Amino acid sequence: MYPPSGSNASVGDLNGRGYIDVTFKVAGGKRLDATSVTDFQPEFSVTAASGTITLDPTQAPVLIGPNMYRYWASGVNATASP
Repeated sequence: MYPPSGSNASVGDLNGRGYIDVTFKVAGGKRLDATSVTDFQPEFSVTAASGTITLDPTQAPVLIGPNMYRYWASGVNATASP
């Protein structure tokens, strides 16, 4: 997964890729509700020290691995916060 959990990614990396891969941790004995993840209601927000990073509201997240989804994103004049 990039960026690793709890870390930061450079905005240049984000702009160049256009997506963020997110792995949801699921407690033992539970399962992730995929319909909740792939709807257009955001599960999280992305922040930047300046500028903006937004998740694309026109493209649903895509399952790419166990509990891992690809979210489409873009940034404008954003800098990463440490």
